Amino acid sequence: MAVFNPFDPAFADDPFDALAELRSGCPVAEAMPGLHVVARYEDCVHVLRDWPSFSSAGGGSLATDMPPDTITINATDGPWHVRLRRMLQSVLRPVHFLEQTDFIQEKSVELVEAILPAGKADLVSDIAHKLPARVILKMIGVDDDDYVKVRGWTQEVEDSADPEHGVSMADLYSRRIPHPAVDAFDDYMQLLIEDRRSGKVKADDLVTRMVGFEDEDGQPFTDSEIRSQLGFVLIAGNHTTGNLIGNLFSVLVKDPELYARLRADRGLVDQAIEESLRFDSPVQGVFRTVVSDIDLQQVALEHSNKVVVQLQSANRDSTLFDDPDRFDPERPNLDKHIAFGYGVHFCIGAPLSRLEARLVLNTFLDRVESFSLLDGASTTVTTRSVVNRGPSSLPVQFTVAHP
Repeated sequence: MAVFNPFDPAFADDPFDALAELRSGCPVAEAMPGLHVVARYEDCVHVLRDWPSFSSAGGGSLATDMPPDTITINATDGPWHVRLRRMLQSVLRPVHFLEQTDFIQEKSVELVEAILPAGKADLVSDIAHKLPARVILKMIGVDDDDYVKVRGWTQEVEDSADPEHGVSMADLYSRRIPHPAVDAFDDYMQLLIEDRRSGKVKADDLVTRMVGFEDEDGQPFTDSEIRSQLGFVLIAGNHTTGNLIGNLFSVLVKDPELYARLRADRGLVDQAIEESLRFDSPVQGVFRTVVSDIDLQQVALEHSNKVVVQLQSANRDSTLFDDPDRFDPERPNLDKHIAFGYGVHFCIGAPLSRLEARLVLNTFLDRVESFSLLDGASTTVTTRSVVNRGPSSLPVQFTVAHP
């Protein structure tokens, strides 16, 4: 039986054979002392649903000692999680996402049109990374003039994550591990908060809505709490959607027939997005901490053990998805995937992620007749992350469609 360790870079490009072996023979496996991997769909859903037994403390990190005032919604349970979720659901309502439709469409056109003259591009750096970052930063309240600067800080943090040594972006954004780019980001967010609190800047953005929010007891959130949630929203809204778009393009560039079908039948676009979420989940897995000694699939888990719920493995479980390693946008049970999580921690931003993917893919389909990998390029080079999964680059050449 192969041992699957999510921190091992050997599994970065293709973890699926090892995960399939786990599902069939050892669905709850110890990757290293105190760290277990949960591989089957049913068990993943069970762990995600049973938050009293499997705590979210630590978020996407092996740590359980996050500074209290920097804890983000993904690293909380119980009343504190409810408080944060109510705030985020209030300031990030579906109507707020829909209000971004014109802007997302405008930026999608802008990004796609920019690559057409050259006839080639890196679809990750030129589109998949740029669009979500621009959208979420605008929603937060970052000025156009500051976009490049703030995006640069987030890129520095992403580049500093070191999964091989157990350092995640959660460790950095929480300040558990100091980083100058996080300091710069926090200082910038603090200025936005102060401008909104003082009334100097009046805008209907995420910072304004967070500053004005009060919980059930009439208590506002502190500046530190707001900064922490903004950091998390930026990570979630940027990396997850960027990976979704990159993963989707990675599939389509290898399947010209499917790409032609989507160009001819846009009714398949939403289904292709859902199948991409299942087939190559943008979030590979999420961490949970065992609250007290418990058995899972006859495996004894001890108090404070860490569990990695492998979403990407659950979404390829053949007990639920027929022929799971085949990309099929007409699969009848696409709504069963758990790419956005399950239970109380289901992703609040899922509608925005789907909206961005839909608009940019349709724009690309409109303007690009066909595309293929540049000679020597690969779609298997993925980001170095324990949590996120997506191509780090996707160099392609294409034929422009005539209007």
